[in-house]
Amino acid sequence: MPEFSLVYASARHIHLENFDDEGLSTGPRRIRIYLPDGYDRTDERYPVIYFSDGDNVFARPGATMAVDTAYDSLIADGLINPAIFVGIGLSSVPDRLKSMTPTTHRGGGGLDGYYRFISELLKSYIDSHYRTKSEPASTGIAGYSLGGSSSFIMAYQHPETFGMAGCMSPSLWSDDKYALKLLTEGDGAKRPVRFWLDAGGGEYEMWINAAHACSLMEHQGWIFGDDLAAYFDYPADHNFEAGAGRMREMLHFLLRKDPYVLESYRLVPAVDPAASAMDLGSGLRRIVGAEAWYTNGFRLTPPKPEIIASDTCVVATDMNDPLLLHGVAPGETTISSTYQGHTASLPVIGCDPDMSARYLPCPLSNDTLNVGENLAEKFDLPYDIVDGNGAILARFGICHDPQHIHIAVHVLDNMIVVDPDKLPWEQDAVEFNFDARPESDLRVGNSSYDNSLAFYMTPGLPGKQVCMHYSELDGWLRALLPGVEGHCAVVADGYVAMLSMPVGYLHERQGDPWRVFRLNVRINTVDAIGGPAVETCWQAPWEKFHSRIDTGIFRRR
Repeated sequence: MPEFSLVYASARHIHLENFDDEGLSTGPRRIRIYLPDGYDRTDERYPVIYFSDGDNVFARPGATMAVDTAYDSLIADGLINPAIFVGIGLSSVPDRLKSMTPTTHRGGGGLDGYYRFISELLKSYIDSHYRTKSEPASTGIAGYSLGGSSSFIMAYQHPETFGMAGCMSPSLWSDDKYALKLLTEGDGAKRPVRFWLDAGGGEYEMWINAAHACSLMEHQGWIFGDDLAAYFDYPADHNFEAGAGRMREMLHFLLRKDPYVLESYRLVPAVDPAASAMDLGSGLRRIVGAEAWYTNGFRLTPPKPEIIASDTCVVATDMNDPLLLHGVAPGETTISSTYQGHTASLPVIGCDPDMSARYLPCPLSNDTLNVGENLAEKFDLPYDIVDGNGAILARFGICHDPQHIHIAVHVLDNMIVVDPDKLPWEQDAVEFNFDARPESDLRVGNSSYDNSLAFYMTPGLPGKQVCMHYSELDGWLRALLPGVEGHCAVVADGYVAMLSMPVGYLHERQGDPWRVFRLNVRINTVDAIGGPAVETCWQAPWEKFHSRIDTGIFRRR
């Protein structure tokens, strides 16, 4: 039996400190147990749901999923069966990736050991010391982000252990889409497991993957609203607070007393669900929210609804994303969809796609520029990056010559904080997001890290000034793509960061001559080594659901 110390934080909150894994995973962990109210006054047995990221599971000051708060409110409303919750702490933050990923693709590969730790040691302890329903149908695994994707994989591969899986904002892209390949390359057999998958609008690519997984599972026999659920949380970003915002919905689906009964079906503009029509010329994301509403006010999101436009000369649906609309021409029409016998419709205002986007100029430079120089002195810096108080943190500008697009940023900072042992985003730095896809793709909107390049530049760290994120690879690289040049240097009143992109990179994606690119610039400010980093963006990050889809698009002059 693993060694640990037992701490009673309260009658319902119990901590097991330093619960050893006997070498199966990444080391001893803190285990947090939450018991039903009145547990000590009954002889009932209860289902158990295990949550990864145990230090962020229960309510406390800071970012948590607040499982206990959501659970208690559902119990008070009489909507779910009581249960026990077990939060599995991290052995260390760096070991999180190793524990929750199935392959060594990014330095992980310890998921099998993590599963064995849960199934062979932790579950055995919980079942022997608490009144549990130990059968798979009453045992769940849940988590957020990597915790969500690892929950999906463990439940799918081990239905002999888990009969419930709560996959919140699951990183289904991770490990070369390992989780999705289980559905497309496996035996295709349905498992006796109930799955919940969700994601937010601020992480839209995660929603696309979650919806795709749900659609595949429906084809394999899962029944939406019965043993399969998906939930699109329109404004939510990727953080534990977002998980807390929909925890009530997930726990209700997994622990509900009564079956779901569909009451109505609606189509809404995802960026403004209360709006009476969807205006494609507004510059906001053109995503439709398909809402299936059930008894007791709970809704789910059918993963791939069939949306039909009454007039395809005004609006078109996207071949790859069933929730995405494209404006074809000005005018008004209606879209409609039918789901389980319920029909919904939504008025849509079309637009001319060539007239609805806002462009900024990328001027031609008459000089030959070298990124090793201080480019901030070579051309104008007309764009200000300001903080929440209106103070200017930095200025930047762009231009192009026949070989490169040049970007220069002058950061005003009288106290530069850098640390070679810290990650780039944990110190003073500039981040560039650069998207060179064809013009029609730029006007749709996307994440800052999908289909684009991202660069961090930190002053004063020889050999560690620049790192790059490339969407076709996982993680951040110190090496740059061929032809890309970057430099960051301290100057009298702060520091300057320069980036030069070869025009050949744009030609490969949109043809020769290139026409446009999309850019965002972010400033990381740190006041002391080890202190928190404050991020300030020129424009709202592209992944923010209420960001205009055409922000930061530059057209060559």
